[in-house]
Amino acid sequence: MPTKTLILSNLAIAVVGGIGSEAVASPQPTPVAPLTFPNQTGDRNDRPLAISQWLDKRKTDARATFQWSDFSSSPSPSFPAKPEPSVVFAISPFPETFPILANSSGDVIAQNYLPSLPQRTVESSENDSPRASETDSPLTRISPMQPTAEHLSQGEFVFNFRNRLYFLPEYVKSGLLDADTGAYPNLGFSWGITDNTELTFEYQRVDSASPARQGDFIAILDSDEELSLDLKQQFWENSSGTLALSGVLSLSWGNRDFIFSSLQDSRLVEKRDTEDLVVGLQFPFTATIDDRLRFTISPTLAFFPGENAMFYSRPPIDDPGSFGTTLGFTGAVSYRFGSRIILWGDAFIPVAGNNSISRESGKPDQAIAYNVGLRYLVNPRIGLDVFVSNAQGSVGSLSLTADRDLMALGAALVFMPDFIGANRRYADSFGQSNPEADTRITTDGLGFFDGGTLPSGKFLFNLQGGSQGILTSLRYGLLKDLEVGVYLDYVFGEVDESEQGFSGKVRLLNQADGAPFTVSLAGTYGLTNQPFANFRANDRNEFDNLGLSKEVPLIFQGDSGAESQLYLVTLSLPLHYQFDGGAAVWFTPVWGYAQRLGTEIAGFTLGGSLPLSRDFSFIGEIGANFVNPGNAFLGDERKNVIPWSVGIRWDPSALLGLEPNKNGNSPKLELYLTNCVGSSSWHQLRVRDQDELGVGVGLSIPFSF
Repeated sequence: MPTKTLILSNLAIAVVGGIGSEAVASPQPTPVAPLTFPNQTGDRNDRPLAISQWLDKRKTDARATFQWSDFSSSPSPSFPAKPEPSVVFAISPFPETFPILANSSGDVIAQNYLPSLPQRTVESSENDSPRASETDSPLTRISPMQPTAEHLSQGEFVFNFRNRLYFLPEYVKSGLLDADTGAYPNLGFSWGITDNTELTFEYQRVDSASPARQGDFIAILDSDEELSLDLKQQFWENSSGTLALSGVLSLSWGNRDFIFSSLQDSRLVEKRDTEDLVVGLQFPFTATIDDRLRFTISPTLAFFPGENAMFYSRPPIDDPGSFGTTLGFTGAVSYRFGSRIILWGDAFIPVAGNNSISRESGKPDQAIAYNVGLRYLVNPRIGLDVFVSNAQGSVGSLSLTADRDLMALGAALVFMPDFIGANRRYADSFGQSNPEADTRITTDGLGFFDGGTLPSGKFLFNLQGGSQGILTSLRYGLLKDLEVGVYLDYVFGEVDESEQGFSGKVRLLNQADGAPFTVSLAGTYGLTNQPFANFRANDRNEFDNLGLSKEVPLIFQGDSGAESQLYLVTLSLPLHYQFDGGAAVWFTPVWGYAQRLGTEIAGFTLGGSLPLSRDFSFIGEIGANFVNPGNAFLGDERKNVIPWSVGIRWDPSALLGLEPNKNGNSPKLELYLTNCVGSSSWHQLRVRDQDELGVGVGLSIPFSF
């Protein structure tokens, strides 16, 4: 073999060995001056380093190598078959892995084919990883509720909150608004343990009044909570990443406490208290057709006990049938329109075993469990889902059980928060944004959930007290365009209900970022206490007539129809405009839904803030409710009354020696008059008993750690 060929071959081997499996393009021969490196001391800091730009233009801090002049060609290194006669290489042994250029005995001389070496660059941190500007986050790829073979990368977290509302036709009296409704909330997270291993944990609830009619019985639940744990492992993926196979082990645990009463006379027939662990297996195979379309098919197995399929149970009759091991197939599909819209759907088709009940016979039966929805991406790390479903849950074996007769309307929020470092690999917007735009707190009214979202990492604590009761909330900016919170309206007296729950708000448009005004979508999910019996029965004295005891509502207690502790769901669309001089106006449409009642609140609030001096401003709000029988008790029955509030707001920064903050990040004190029951979205449209005037003081403190 010619000497020059041998030298070139050895050089090629050294290059390939030094960079491992990374792709290197063909160098372009360009005459350059010879490069000479003096003897090194052995100190790594003395040695010149070169850091390459890879084929995908990503930075890397894993290793250093030469920066070739062209990376658009084949990933395999290639060299001229017949180099110029004048080309000479002098190779000396490298004491460390190439491309740390050093030797202990001589110089390395390269002519013509070695490009010049750049200076050593600063290594990038994890939060500055190559994907810091990417918009193709896991939320754009993983949409259906049933598992797919696509995985989160190591360290990534996705959190979710979902709720389904079922409409139970057996209890309809005079239209949809009088129908019984069932609430099925769940929340949890998924964690990428490694690039190929993923863990999902989900807390799930079903409605305590389900499944309602079952043959000749009314079946309800005395315990309705479920904990699900899924472990997903990827077994195989092809070289192009378009085909993948994974396995999912699901563990679901819960108490199955059933109460069967006679459909004819409501007498108690049987009560069962059971507790079990249900194991499920799925093997999703996912095909990625292109960057928009994905299909998944999965053999599915759920080991239900013979007595029940989670929250469906055999009736107390002779020959009640059985559930047992259920085998079937799950399919899922998603299609992405543009950068923000994803259509998705999934279904479980049982082949053997039972995953539902027949309401006619009451016996175990089969049903196709489905979810079909649309995802809107607010930004690459926040998604909003709306969907229809007949499944009882979203994760694990509970997601395989389904109602044969009813359909639910569902909504979900999925997000990747900032406080997880790996999540910051992805962009927080689809385009250019103003970094200062996420530092402002909008000037809002007395309600907790008007205006825009809090800046990422910022808390806002509200406390109000007076003749209404004790009203408080704590909100937190999880990431740009998203805040979550917890609130309590504890209302004095035994006529108007109290409420405790969780809140979430997603900002759709931001005036500070160049939009004409700020638009958000806010939601609350709360639980009432016992005086809600008055509102439910449209009778001011119902709470006293039932002899109930008043308690502070805590949402984790769960609902109770007998105690009139029911869930309240509200959606609002705060629209907010801030003037340069500090004045602001806002308009907030509100829709409120009560479990087992229907739409009971629907209207709006309109308000504004006007600066009186540097430290003081006047605030005023007025609203309306359009749903009968009404939002307040006048006499013993509900009537519609206009809600309103007026007040003075003071910024005590100057008194406290603080610098007034133009972005609204300073404490505030308020003195106000109102006829509203409280400050939650529901209570902002509820008027106090007999339209009584309330006086209160308020405090709001923004802070961060």
